[in-house]
Amino acid sequence: TSATPVATVTKIFDPTDASGNLSVTVTKTVKGNCWTTSETAARQDAYRCMVHNEIYDPCFGVSQTQALCPSGGPWTNRGLLLNSPPPSGQLNKDEGTRGPPWALQLGDGSNCVEVSGATEVIAGQPLRYTCGAGTGLYGSVKRSGQAWTIFEGKAHSATLSPQPITVAWF
Repeated sequence: TSATPVATVTKIFDPTDASGNLSVTVTKTVKGNCWTTSETAARQDAYRCMVHNEIYDPCFGVSQTQALCPSGGPWTNRGLLLNSPPPSGQLNKDEGTRGPPWALQLGDGSNCVEVSGATEVIAGQPLRYTCGAGTGLYGSVKRSGQAWTIFEGKAHSATLSPQPITVAWF
C-alpha cells in the first residue's frame, strides 16, 4: 500500500506583517515602474514592474508609492522594494485562491515559481513553473482532492510524472 498524500496547504503571500512592517528583508530599494497586473499572480494587488531593463513579477502593493517584489519565491525572505505607485491604486490584499498559485513547494521539498512567456512543451503540457536544476512543472495544478498535484519533468525529456504539492502560495 502507498501512503496517502498530505493535504496541500494554501498560503496568501502578504507583503506586510501584522504590525505593518515589510514581511521580507529588503535587499535593495530602487525606482521603477509598475504598469500592469501580474502575469504570475492572479491578485488585484499584484503587479508586473520594471527597473531599467529587468522585469519583476509579481510585485505586491504596500502603499500608494511602493511595491514589494519577493526574490526567488516566498521562502527566501528576500525582496526588492520598488518606489513606484501601483498602476491602479488597488492595495486591498486579494485573499482569494481562485487563480493559479504563483509559487509551489513539492512533496520532495523543491521550491518552484511560475514563469511567464515560457514556450517549452513536454507530452502536450506547457511549462508553467521552474524549480531550478532543469526541472519544471507542466500543465495546470490539479485540485481534484485535498492533495493537489502537477506534472514534473526535466528539460528536453519526453515524459512527465505527477508530483504532490505540499504548499501553494497565492
